[in-house]
Amino acid sequence: MFISSIKTRVLDVFDETIPIKATKDIVIVRQKGRELAILYSFSKADQTRFATALSELTRNVLTYA
Repeated sequence: MFISSIKTRVLDVFDETIPIKATKDIVIVRQKGRELAILYSFSKADQTRFATALSELTRNVLTYA
């Protein structure tokens, strides 16, 4: 895969913004993160780690921001 096609895929994926306003948004961010991890062929363990990190970051935004 060429770098330009990778950049295009990244831009396409990150074109979406998810507002973080309520607890339910943690689940949405986690699901989108898992979809992204699958898209980039992360292992099952790494998919879980990535989704968990995103949900923790989202929870911190809700709590402290």
